Amino acid sequence: MLAIAIAAGGCAVRQETRSEALADAAQEMTATAERVVFDQERLPLLRAAIDGLKADLSAFDDVMAQATDEIHVLNARADVTREEMEAVLDRFEARREQARLQAIRRHFELIALTDADEWSALAPYERRLVLAAGRKP
Repeated sequence: MLAIAIAAGGCAVRQETRSEALADAAQEMTATAERVVFDQERLPLLRAAIDGLKADLSAFDDVMAQATDEIHVLNARADVTREEMEAVLDRFEARREQARLQAIRRHFELIALTDADEWSALAPYERRLVLAAGRKP
């Protein structure tokens, strides 16, 4: 019985939240930057860009969550008009596109702040950040 209880307890491990995953990935990316970027003038700019990317990806998540909530509220109404639904979808698409473009601008800012070897070391952490942002809450 004890073995079963221990095994079952191991399944109850708390999952990392999206914001925790974003913070961890950004922290690892920053730590790697501090290890591989020796230019003390670029390093603070790179740290700020990494923090900015984390904020941009978090903002993108917020846009997605807000749109989902708005659509669910409208969808629950029996009297919702096509125009109301289209307006919500149009606003969502505009906000999503703006957030996506900001994240892309930040990506190119990071590349501009690094040389090829530095970026090669940092790129997997950027990917982790993006994947963390895209996971379910």
